[in-house]
Amino acid sequence: MMTGEIQRDTHFYFPTVVAVVKVPDADALNARLLTAIEDVRARYKDQGEDPWSEFFTTYKSQNKLYELPGFRDLTLRIQDEGDKFVRFLGLDQSKPLYLTGCWLNVYGRGDSQDVHVHTQQVISGCYYVKAPKNTPGLSVFSPYAEAMLDAPMAEPNEMNVKFLEIPAVAGEMILFRSWTRHCVRPNRTDDERISIAFNFTF
Repeated sequence: MMTGEIQRDTHFYFPTVVAVVKVPDADALNARLLTAIEDVRARYKDQGEDPWSEFFTTYKSQNKLYELPGFRDLTLRIQDEGDKFVRFLGLDQSKPLYLTGCWLNVYGRGDSQDVHVHTQQVISGCYYVKAPKNTPGLSVFSPYAEAMLDAPMAEPNEMNVKFLEIPAVAGEMILFRSWTRHCVRPNRTDDERISIAFNFTF
């Protein structure tokens, strides 16, 4: 006969970590960014040669927005949050974390982006400059999604779904490991969703 209390511990191994940061004074920051973005949109535009980039993006034509004066304040905040994120993850910081790319994405009506990862990078993310109601968020996928058996769920939660959508909120920054599969579903509104995407490596 068993006596005593059973000790049971539950551990979360190999989690997919996503940081959502509310940037202070975002309204003022976004007002300055929209002015800088107007200039960028007038000067640069990729042609959407790849199926996954058929929206307004400067990923190919201008992916060093961190070099432009109008994006300096945002760049400093992105760097600060990137450093904090890698410390939280316990990654080796013997070499400095640095931005390898920073570009503009604008999703108008019908625009979307297929599932992808950011190869040869360590940390990726985006900052929302403009995200009106009902515009799409960022959908992130479980790294085990294709290997998991589709067992019935009593109630969907963060531990059993294959993907979930993080809402797009102006003034918020999202950071994640670059191997995290993600996408943006089609924008079903007439409003533009404007974000600045970025990559880090060591």
